[in-house]
Amino acid sequence: MKSLLKIIRRFVFSAYFIVLLILIMDFAAYAALMIRSTDTSFNTRYRISEISDELTDTGQGLVMSPEGEAMMDASYVWGMLLNDDGTIIWSRNLPEAIAQKGRFTVPETASFSRWYLDDYPVYVWRHDQGLLVLAREQGSFWKLNLERPVSVLRMLPGYVLFVILSNLLLIFLLAVLAGRNLFRAIRPIMNGIRSLEEKEELSIPENGILSDLAASLNKTSALLARQARQLNRRDEARTEWISGVSHDIRTPLALIMGHAQELENNGALSDQAREEARIIKEQSLRIRQLIEDLNLTSKLEYQSYPLRIASFRPAALLRQIAADYLNQGLPESYEIQLNFSQEFMGLQLDGDEQLLTRAFRNLIGNSIRHNPHGCHITIAASVSAGEKTCCLLFADNGTGIPRRVIQVLEQQEGAEEGQKNQPHVMGLKIVKQIVEAHSGKMEILPPGQKGCRITVTLPL
Repeated sequence: MKSLLKIIRRFVFSAYFIVLLILIMDFAAYAALMIRSTDTSFNTRYRISEISDELTDTGQGLVMSPEGEAMMDASYVWGMLLNDDGTIIWSRNLPEAIAQKGRFTVPETASFSRWYLDDYPVYVWRHDQGLLVLAREQGSFWKLNLERPVSVLRMLPGYVLFVILSNLLLIFLLAVLAGRNLFRAIRPIMNGIRSLEEKEELSIPENGILSDLAASLNKTSALLARQARQLNRRDEARTEWISGVSHDIRTPLALIMGHAQELENNGALSDQAREEARIIKEQSLRIRQLIEDLNLTSKLEYQSYPLRIASFRPAALLRQIAADYLNQGLPESYEIQLNFSQEFMGLQLDGDEQLLTRAFRNLIGNSIRHNPHGCHITIAASVSAGEKTCCLLFADNGTGIPRRVIQVLEQQEGAEEGQKNQPHVMGLKIVKQIVEAHSGKMEILPPGQKGCRITVTLPL
């Protein structure tokens, strides 16, 4: 927040500086124009000609009409009329000091006609009987002797246009300069944020207008780096622990399976005892499979499983997997149908054939395990030459995948709630990890009326 206020304060001061600079430049330009041109008079003969028309000679003397008196009272405080000799022949509201003078010489008349008379701003107009003099209130007007040649007035529009364009250019240059300085201050911050996205530790220079923000980013980066190291150590320890436990369990589990096999084949035992031995062997096999799955998903999650890339034919691989299930005594209530396009039949892919076999077997095995009363399994495959991918569809008409499983697998909103009751998704999770390790994508499609549909897309 302090950094934001600092930036706002900085740019407010910059705006004030720009405005002040422009005002100074305009004032200097105006002063230059005033100095360059000559003085001219300031015309303040407001309605004096109309007042002059209201002063008439009645034969018995000069008389101001009521309309003239009203106009005179609205703009002036006193007035007088001088004849050609400078004698006052008519006056109204004339101050006593001026009235006592009675007569003005030609130099005196010339002196006050354009300026002041006893500090009264005066204005004159030629009347039929002489010179009409009207005065405004003392201290009400400041009279200057200003003159401008016609050439100056002619060049005034161009001069104004030049000043406006100069102002716009100056504002643009100052804005570019301010933007450049801001960009130079922001650029290290933006580069730091990009590096932060790549989980790289930052070292942004902590100076300039954004020094507080740079310091905060450096501290955040150091904290994230420290947490990442701690998480990596924890994940490595967990992976090593799972690998060690898997290795330690393998030997006693093999002994249990071996003894269970011997008991199952021992004819001297009763049928019940041999059946119990068979159950022990099958459950031991399941435990071994779960341990292998746990070890595999842990390695795939942290990219510690080495992929053995080689060329293989996916069509032949899928046919072999389907044949293995059918040859292992799959009940007649299950059907496996293969629908391959002509392009897919001759396709060769590069990948870890063993891992992909595991993924495909998991998808088919899920349909069999979760539909104990049987189902129809369809495996369709096609090639998209434009997108340079092959798409595999695994579908069945069984009970489908629960929504809760999809949420946990895709980490959707609400998947974190009730973690103690989360469903088992190890098989599908391994499939997703194997496909993504091959730069592919696994997607669970809407089931339609019944069953489930899962697509696996692999790059050619």
